[in-house]
Amino acid sequence: MSSARLEFIDLLHVGATSAVYRGSCEGVCGFSRAVAIKVLRSCAAHVPAHAQAFFAEARCAARVRHPCVVDVHAFVESDAGTALVMQLVEGWSLRTVLSTSALRRRVIPLDVIAAIGLGAAEAVGAVHRAGIVHRDVSPENLLVTRAGHVILIDFGSAIATGGADPIPRVNPESPFVAPELRAGLPGERSADVFSLAAVILAMLNPPELAEPRSDVSPDLEEVVARAMAFELGLRHVHALDLADELEAVLPPQSRGCIGVFLDDLFEPTATPAPVRLPELRTPMPRLVEPSGDTRVRLRRAAT
Repeated sequence: MSSARLEFIDLLHVGATSAVYRGSCEGVCGFSRAVAIKVLRSCAAHVPAHAQAFFAEARCAARVRHPCVVDVHAFVESDAGTALVMQLVEGWSLRTVLSTSALRRRVIPLDVIAAIGLGAAEAVGAVHRAGIVHRDVSPENLLVTRAGHVILIDFGSAIATGGADPIPRVNPESPFVAPELRAGLPGERSADVFSLAAVILAMLNPPELAEPRSDVSPDLEEVVARAMAFELGLRHVHALDLADELEAVLPPQSRGCIGVFLDDLFEPTATPAPVRLPELRTPMPRLVEPSGDTRVRLRRAAT
């Protein structure tokens, strides 16, 4: 196998136990590929529970193959560090889209909501078919691109269907977290259905909206309310069941409508830039020398 080299370039995001970098994978004959590299931070690497959760995330993410789910390329582990190498998505989080829409007093059109919602449902459905419960479907973990793609990311809270994880690693105060997860139960596929419906509701009726929308039909309200029912037996069994009902009550949509809306919402010449967090002063990870002939070289992130 030919040798390859990973190079860290920009810091994209820092969490409590991990940091995500924009990087490149370089090989022989000028091969180079942009990637995202998620690294287990040194402060968490020595905590067995955090390390095990990172390994579980890698296993869950690698089981899913779908255009609407972030692709995992490799898992690198050595005495020097642990990293998850993934597809780099050039886009905005749905959270950024929601906050920018609120700032500019823009209402997300129904056809755009349909395209994003159905794309997210396809992603969650693929996760469920792989035997996984994501447990953190939220605007932060859904990326949208000008090409009209919706990508689900971050399997840090995921478990296998029927798993017995007693402590969901989710934010209990988030409005996108199902009530059973807030209560400390492991959660099943219906928990993701709840979260998916909550995401759609956030696009339909953001808190900043002064008055309810006039273009939301009672049928659409009923579908979303059922998916967010407190009683599990009332919710849709599968994310694709919810998608089928949404498709029947939402207007026709095309992938292109997302790009048109994003171009209008953001500056036409703007490109999604990495989020820089210099105030956190998070150091670059140490050199990682995994087994085999793969080599990892680090370059200090720009500040």
